[in-house]
Amino acid sequence: MNSQNILKFWGSKLDLQLDSSEYYDYEISKTELDYDSLVLDLDNSISYTGLTINTTGMTGTDCVRDTISLLEVNLTSYITGSLFSGWSWVLPYSGFTTQLQNSDLILENDVYEYIDGSGYKHYFIHNANIYNDPASNPNSLNVANFNGVGAKYPCVTEIISDNCCPQDPIPTAKPWAYQINHGAGTDNCSYKVQRRNEKGWTIDLVLNKDGSDWTSGRTIYYLGVRNESSISNYADNNLSFSFTNDGRIQWRAIRYSGVCVTDSGYTESYYTSSGQTPVLCVSGTSRDFNVTITFERDKYYTDCNLENDGGWNDLIPGIKTIPYTDTVITAVTSTQTTIYTTAEELNKKWALERNRRLGTLKIYLNGRTIYKLKGWEEVIPSTRGDQPFIQSWAGGTQYSGGIHNMGTSCFNFKRVQYYQEPLNYVRVRHHYLVDIKPNYDIIECVEDCVDSMVGL
Repeated sequence: MNSQNILKFWGSKLDLQLDSSEYYDYEISKTELDYDSLVLDLDNSISYTGLTINTTGMTGTDCVRDTISLLEVNLTSYITGSLFSGWSWVLPYSGFTTQLQNSDLILENDVYEYIDGSGYKHYFIHNANIYNDPASNPNSLNVANFNGVGAKYPCVTEIISDNCCPQDPIPTAKPWAYQINHGAGTDNCSYKVQRRNEKGWTIDLVLNKDGSDWTSGRTIYYLGVRNESSISNYADNNLSFSFTNDGRIQWRAIRYSGVCVTDSGYTESYYTSSGQTPVLCVSGTSRDFNVTITFERDKYYTDCNLENDGGWNDLIPGIKTIPYTDTVITAVTSTQTTIYTTAEELNKKWALERNRRLGTLKIYLNGRTIYKLKGWEEVIPSTRGDQPFIQSWAGGTQYSGGIHNMGTSCFNFKRVQYYQEPLNYVRVRHHYLVDIKPNYDIIECVEDCVDSMVGL
């Protein structure tokens, strides 16, 4: 805390207090070691247990998908009525995804069902996650017989062994999308990314425009449901960060709300919330540049409180009464029983618990704060509707209200990281100085001043 003591000037001047605490470590006190000693070491990285996604595998990936490569898999031992012919097809991507009614977010593990002219079912997977090979297949590139909306099954592993799906691998063309509710642990059944954690989260990206202008930046991150058009399923289930055409970073989300009206009682409503940074500096984004986005909740929760106190348990209605008919003892015909439901749906309790989801959103460019918003509401994915909730890097969605459809980012994603914890300013700055700046071609927005001695 910066301050000016008015007593020093006999009360003749104002007392000014400037809060710049976020730029410093902990306040000085008499307690020994009351500081973050790890950030003083500028030679070594800090190890974070919350670092969940950490890859350079998206470097150089395409930003367009002209074709998709499919490989038939033999599931005749597991699915009645299926036939295996050993086909390998390369189909037009737009035609294939339009047929599936899921044209923007393909999950690499998905299994697709095709019904031939004789009524036999064939099953295909994405062949090595490759896009843009020359199109070819024996049926004149016909995609009309692919069945169903989206993928038929989430992965081969689930079909043949009833095990959970692994994490979707990184494709050769952006975006990289994967379900967050599996892919971790020895059996792949643990959440790869928790839908809510104790304090918050951090996104960290190293990008390069590769000579493109800001119109090619588009969506860099999306969290929420795939292929969902019902607002009751995607509200509070969607969040994106994108570049604007004039060089800002914007965020968008569609929220659920409700108020108690005297005449009509509780009334539900929906609204769009958004915000954006100032225009990013030209020099600091001219080569490689580092974007860090953090959310820190005002209140920390652990253990069972994670799903309560503003969490996804607030979406569970609780108990409901259903008619009960005993099919064995026919004399019992009209009794009632109370059961518990696990259905998650937007409700009054969710709206009333909003304050428990509030915190501070910060956006950094090259290790320095450029945007800070207090009272920002976190997005906690929940199982509403049939579509999975996912994380998507370098691409948004045409669905979920249409506000996340900026398109696939053509910038080069040199490094992608996701932390299941919020990094404070000094941790973000340390990460930039130790892990980012020495390893990438970065020009600062404002070069550090260098003292020079001048003889008089």
